[in-house]
Amino acid sequence: IAKHDNLYRYVHNGNSTLLLACELEFGDIHNIGLRYEGFGLEVKENDDTHDLSVGDRIIEVDGNDVLKLIANQWEVMQNEMTFPCKIVFMRMKESLSENKYKFDNSDV
Repeated sequence: IAKHDNLYRYVHNGNSTLLLACELEFGDIHNIGLRYEGFGLEVKENDDTHDLSVGDRIIEVDGNDVLKLIANQWEVMQNEMTFPCKIVFMRMKESLSENKYKFDNSDV
């Protein structure tokens, strides 16, 4: 989502949003990093051991909202995490046409 857009506009304009959850172990944290905007977290790498995909937006880590998390806060959070940590993430899917969506089998 670009800085000038908001979630409502993105979803309203024909996209689908999925909220998913999984648990990550210590060795999986390297797959997550700060977004290019400098705040918030996203999946940077995918090792095929979870339902995560590159570009998934992390919403919550162990009950903590991370949408506006900045670099130094992420460093502190990583040091204080207990594993497995529980994450909630958001995945956007663009629609192919009205009422038809492209979903991977893993989304069903």
